[in-house]
Amino acid sequence: MIATASNHLHDLVQQIEQLKAQSGVQRVADFLASLVSVESGCCDVPLPYEKTLIAGQLGLKPESFSRTFAKLRSVGVAVHASRVGVSDISKLRRIAADERATIRGVFR
Repeated sequence: MIATASNHLHDLVQQIEQLKAQSGVQRVADFLASLVSVESGCCDVPLPYEKTLIAGQLGLKPESFSRTFAKLRSVGVAVHASRVGVSDISKLRRIAADERATIRGVFR
């Protein structure tokens, strides 16, 4: 029971660190990357629940969540209802790790 509580606390601390340290683009990229098991290539990601719930979990307002997807469109992310197409999952993982170094030129 103590181990379970410790793991839960660790997960919550990681989530808080993510909310504080990462941009909205990084959080969405990281969330999408966490839903797939492939390391490279293209993939189709089914969203596990409604977009408003995902936005809340990531600390974003629904409109900010939509704007984030609009930004990610330039790197090959396309939203189709409750599915997201990713043209290059390795690029998405790099964005999640370091947005500024990876996509600075893309968004400007």
